[in-house]
Amino acid sequence: MGVALCAASFGPGGQTYGTGPDGGREWTYKGTVPMPSLPIDSNDAETGAGGSVWTGYTVVQAKYKERLVGGAEDRDWLLGEIQKEVNKWTRKERPRRPKPDNFLVISNVRLSAVQDAGGIDVVSAKMEEHAATMRLAGWAVWHSAHISRLLDAHPGVRQTYLGLVVTGDILTTLLGNLVQFQPDAAEALTGFVAKELRACSSVRLTQAGTGPDKEWLSDIGIDLPALDRLNPTDARGAAVHHFIARDVILYGDRPRDSRGGDFTTVLIGGPGQGKSTIGQLICQAYRVAILEGRASELTIEHQQILVATRSHLAEIGIPLPRMHRWPIYVRLNEYSERILGGEDYSLRRFIAEEINKRGAPYSLTQSNVFGWLRVWPWFLVLDGLDEVPDAYTRSALLEKISEFAADAAQQKADISILATTRRQGYEDDLRTLQPREYELVELSNEQALAYGRQLVDSRHRADPAFAEDVYQRLVAASEERMTAKLLGSPLQVSIMASLLEESVRPPRTRHALFSAFYETVFKREAGKVGWVGRNVLEHKADIDALHDAAGMLLHIEAEKAGQADVHLARADLQAIATEYLISQTYTAEEAASAAENLIGLARDRIILLVESSVDKWGFEVRSFQEFMASRYLTQGPEEEILARLRLLAKSSHWRNVWLFAAAEVYGSRRHLRERILSIVMETDVQTMAEHLAKPGAVLAADMLMDYFAADTPGLQSQY
Repeated sequence: MGVALCAASFGPGGQTYGTGPDGGREWTYKGTVPMPSLPIDSNDAETGAGGSVWTGYTVVQAKYKERLVGGAEDRDWLLGEIQKEVNKWTRKERPRRPKPDNFLVISNVRLSAVQDAGGIDVVSAKMEEHAATMRLAGWAVWHSAHISRLLDAHPGVRQTYLGLVVTGDILTTLLGNLVQFQPDAAEALTGFVAKELRACSSVRLTQAGTGPDKEWLSDIGIDLPALDRLNPTDARGAAVHHFIARDVILYGDRPRDSRGGDFTTVLIGGPGQGKSTIGQLICQAYRVAILEGRASELTIEHQQILVATRSHLAEIGIPLPRMHRWPIYVRLNEYSERILGGEDYSLRRFIAEEINKRGAPYSLTQSNVFGWLRVWPWFLVLDGLDEVPDAYTRSALLEKISEFAADAAQQKADISILATTRRQGYEDDLRTLQPREYELVELSNEQALAYGRQLVDSRHRADPAFAEDVYQRLVAASEERMTAKLLGSPLQVSIMASLLEESVRPPRTRHALFSAFYETVFKREAGKVGWVGRNVLEHKADIDALHDAAGMLLHIEAEKAGQADVHLARADLQAIATEYLISQTYTAEEAASAAENLIGLARDRIILLVESSVDKWGFEVRSFQEFMASRYLTQGPEEEILARLRLLAKSSHWRNVWLFAAAEVYGSRRHLRERILSIVMETDVQTMAEHLAKPGAVLAADMLMDYFAADTPGLQSQY
């Protein structure tokens, strides 16, 4: 922003320097520089010396203080920063060269106008000393208030950096910049941020043992290690920190093509690795930054969430965003449902409707969204690209995303886009946007335990002794080679922590981990006194069948065209349960009655199959849907099971289901282990393309990552 103000104030011809070791230069100029003349009152006057025209070599430096506290502390910080720079030019050994003739400092620090003791006079006196030491012809300090006057004089710069310069009463500023919109649209936009802060404050991980149904994001949210796929030799970065700490103005006056992939990032990760939660955590950080200046006008509940989220971000080392981007979170499976009817259903229209859900009773039009996109920086999350497997639907979805990006580029909108996807099913779909690609990697042992500590402390606040006991069991699991591998993702750490509430010895494979978790849920409910425990225990096989069939049906539907946002209606669950019970010799009347009981037990007691909205049932955690589908696949005659595995071995959509199913067969049917190996080997030799691409090799690698066949070294070596 300082460079842009220099260019606007002094004219073209200066040299701009990027971030990094720039030799103490943000902007330099050789020649004549006309110092800007502005109608500034005494409280806002810049400190400065020299005439209205500078000649010679001019150096400009920007000094940004992260947390402003006001008064002498901020003033002294600025004096110290200036002193450091002066020392580098005046030191005896290897002084910085060339020495400037004129020196301009630009800072966000506010300097008061109190005579003699105020910031302006104190800084001016010190700068006079520096000028004498360095033999400066001209010098100036543009502090906060002076920058505000410059921004008033240069509206183009102000608009480009609006999200960066707004502080304090930000919602008032938002409303002030919405004069072109209808008043109710402005209210919908500002109310949306606060309501989203509350709505996205918790996430569902697991429920077993004595753990809660949902976890507070402000308790358990963590940054996750990620690798830049385009520069794999770089050290692991942190996903959230990448977006927030390195946030910059993305468009401004630069054409899109010159920016490469700055504005779009694809975050790739495995099941349960935390892709969606990362998107939500970043959005929460932007919401806190936007709402911080208006906390007193929020409800008590919103204030508590705001304070808790801000404190948690600080604890995990994530700074509040400097750029106050307006965050919006789009679940692509839900949006895909809207574009299947053939009508022109734009992403902009979908966003407007999502805002209206939270902004009622106010309404927002597509033109409002378009105008808002033009005047304010955005952060847009496109979550779950892999959850749209059908080729036709996926093509239509990508076209709509490209149209939205083209609209943003045409308007020179400052928009940062994050798309999330699993490794399987991602085929460089967003290449037209030239994205950066980051891939989440497994948690280190230290990171897994740090996350586990947050998790158990959050779940057992009232019993810190028990929390410590569970944590020590996690530590023990992390020290064993087999179980340490199961702590590589947040979901698996969460499941492991749930299981270790009731067991000292953890499972040793990913399939066993999910299986043990499911059984733990049953044991918890079956062990309860009274009719609940008896009912769950009596109907265990029936409840198993309902979950397995629901998982299989949901996964099949997810692969079909027109079924991106898959769910089951209560009537579907009723039909599944009734059909199963009739196969178990129930009469039609008895089956209908018993089916209601099964659905009630699944909903109220097991709670893996949940009603996400009115009459929309499914598994909120996708990995559980895949686990249940794998159980369905492994029922029946062995030859049929093997035929299913052979059929699905090369499908990316079914990959996680296949891995669960193969592990079940391998563990429970020892005599079929060689047959499983043969299926993997066959996938590389059926056609020439498969021989070259070697999908079986990829499948084998995935199996080894799951610690497949770890207890049989001979077979493991063959994989």
